[in-house]
Amino acid sequence: MVDKIWNWQQEDWPNFSYSKKNLEPLEMAYLKASGVSFGIMESLSKEDRSNLAVELICDEAIKTSPTSINKGRYRASSFS
Repeated sequence: MVDKIWNWQQEDWPNFSYSKKNLEPLEMAYLKASGVSFGIMESLSKEDRSNLAVELICDEAIKTSPTSINKGRYRASSFS
């Protein structure tokens, strides 16, 4: 059985419901990680920040892509 991780995959989409109580710990963990990431970004040079931004965008695009992409080829052809 395939997990339905996206909201649009849920049986009750688009009329789904959620529990704020269940989401609060996840939201707090996200906010904490975001703060750490922001602090790290601030310590980098402008060039390193730009390179990291490209890496993060590429990684997210690859993770969310419905097709298999050769990571190295995708980066080389898109950002060379």
